[in-house]
Amino acid sequence: MDINFSVKGDSNKNLILLHGWGGSSASLSGLQDELSVLGYKVYNLDLPGFGQTPQPEEAFDQDQYIASIVDFIQYNQINKPILIGHSFGGKTSIGLALKYPELIESIVLINASGIKPRNSLKRALFIIPAKLLGALFSLPILNKIKPLARKIFYKGLVREQDYLKASKVMQDSMKNVLKVNYDEQLPQISIPVLLVWGEKDTYTPLWNGQKFAKLIPDAKLQVVRDATHNLPIKQPKLVAQYVNDFIK
Repeated sequence: MDINFSVKGDSNKNLILLHGWGGSSASLSGLQDELSVLGYKVYNLDLPGFGQTPQPEEAFDQDQYIASIVDFIQYNQINKPILIGHSFGGKTSIGLALKYPELIESIVLINASGIKPRNSLKRALFIIPAKLLGALFSLPILNKIKPLARKIFYKGLVREQDYLKASKVMQDSMKNVLKVNYDEQLPQISIPVLLVWGEKDTYTPLWNGQKFAKLIPDAKLQVVRDATHNLPIKQPKLVAQYVNDFIK
């Protein structure tokens, strides 16, 4: 699969940005700019099914997303890049670090997913009612109250909007990746890891970052006060500085 990407900067030190689910390379364009100014060559990707990269013909699973990044690294002959992943992009970075540590130098996880959620049953079950509610409120007579109904029905559930607005292939892909968590494998990560976390993240709360820091042998956790899940989008310069300090 051809992955759409942009590259900025000219350096022997290569960074690859991986956005979150429902995002695109545009989500991390500010971070790409800040990192390139600091002297890095920064690749910013649209993951399969997002941005300008076509969706797969059939639903992807977590391993296929990992494989797409491996293929990108090898095809473009990128030597020992540092992966910087936000949310789902962080989860994919973890998977790659576990399966192909020889390909990368280190990883930076920004509000990453990949830890088994405390309300796992609730999150696992949201897909069925999401589909039912979407069908119900497609009826003209009920369509007017659809936004309010969604807000009430889905309060506290993860990425329900991403699911509802996606194609069938991407809905199935989302279900596939939600099944995968790395809790038990995290102690096997053999490369350095920087964790950057928003103190007030509600999608992947701070306890996720704390658990990553506890289970990954060579991990450092940086907590950003008052920041939310959109930390790399809202504060790209600050995140870039943390990354720069980590690399140096």
